[in-house]
Amino acid sequence: MGLTAATGDIASKDVAAEWAKGQLAKEHSALLDYAKQGYLGNIEDRWEEKQWEGKALTCCLRKSCEACLGIWQREGSDDQNEYC
Repeated sequence: MGLTAATGDIASKDVAAEWAKGQLAKEHSALLDYAKQGYLGNIEDRWEEKQWEGKALTCCLRKSCEACLGIWQREGSDDQNEYC
């Protein structure tokens, strides 16, 4: 969604993930690459010990999409959480 929101392009998940890695902080980029490798079947991805990092990455990606689409979350909204 981030690639499409930012550029209007539509691409496969692995191509979009590669694009998004360049937009993220190093720690988020590494985790997105891990997810991409799992999606491609190159590794068996295990998320049990990466839940906190996964939630932080998800929050970062969501905020990026919202910014591209001009969606701004109200302060104090129930949707805010400790991962963002």
